[in-house]
Amino acid sequence: MEAFAELLASGKVSAAPLITHRFSIDEAEKAYHLVASRGSHSFTGVILTYPQDRAIESVVRLPEKKNESVSLPIEGVVRLGVIGAGNFANCTLLPALNGLPGLEMAGIVSGGGMTSRACATRFGFRYCASDLEQIWKDPDINTVAILTRSGMHAQQTIGAFGSCKHVFVEKPLAISDDELDAVIAARTAAVERCRSNGRPAPALMVGFNRRFADFTRELKDKLNEVKEPLMMHYRVNAGYIPGDHWVQDPAHGGRFINEGCHFIDLMMFLCGEAPVSVSAHSLPDSGKYHADNLSVTVQFESGSIGQVTYTANGAKSFGKESLEVFGGGLSARIR
Repeated sequence: MEAFAELLASGKVSAAPLITHRFSIDEAEKAYHLVASRGSHSFTGVILTYPQDRAIESVVRLPEKKNESVSLPIEGVVRLGVIGAGNFANCTLLPALNGLPGLEMAGIVSGGGMTSRACATRFGFRYCASDLEQIWKDPDINTVAILTRSGMHAQQTIGAFGSCKHVFVEKPLAISDDELDAVIAARTAAVERCRSNGRPAPALMVGFNRRFADFTRELKDKLNEVKEPLMMHYRVNAGYIPGDHWVQDPAHGGRFINEGCHFIDLMMFLCGEAPVSVSAHSLPDSGKYHADNLSVTVQFESGSIGQVTYTANGAKSFGKESLEVFGGGLSARIR
């Protein structure tokens, strides 16, 4: 698909001969009748055009389900607003949340109207929108899930705090020290402001999922009995990603900040300590790998050591992740 899009952009392929009909959006019904008639009329490509000088409604409210209340001022019910309707939302988080008791899907916002509408319909949101302010000003929403690209996380988290909403934000929470300081300051201010207005202090959770895996929890239970520092090695056969992919963009933190934080977080969870020093080295390359082949060593408060070997130059068939932990006569491997 990417190669075909490049051919279109360069003019080597033209779709113009395939377009047989054009309709303005006001005549969309005629366009759909034409397509539905199939053999009755001859057509190949049918285009809907939108006026450039007219604002399009930014909020689409979906039909209410039978016997469903649209306002649930019940203490303990999570009324969720979602920001972002990409692959992670559609394929991972929202399917996991779907049907959970005590959870109401209120609204979803995305820059792409079609994706947010499809996501809203699939998962039963009451409305979809293109304007982030719709989520902030909706008094029915008490919790926000931020599922956008990494460079947007900090600012959107701050916006949620400004509306006294609880936040689940995908990792990383921030991509710089300045962003992290701003998030901390925003939450500190929100705690006082929300409490003075009779609302609960906003909670914050970052989407580090590996610490919640079944095998990880079992290993953690065993490690609680170990009373000496741990030696941990996390090998990640991450695979090659080209430089024009968004995860390589410094504006979104770059690749290791985007993904490597998972592995550091898991080692922190297993040893129960915060890092006190970090060193890192990467393989030299001509720019092909963007310094994605690196070794990171982290020393923790009581002396535990964790090493992450992160590679982009291996074979995908080898498997992606393997974690080994040693300490107190215990040896463990999760892969």
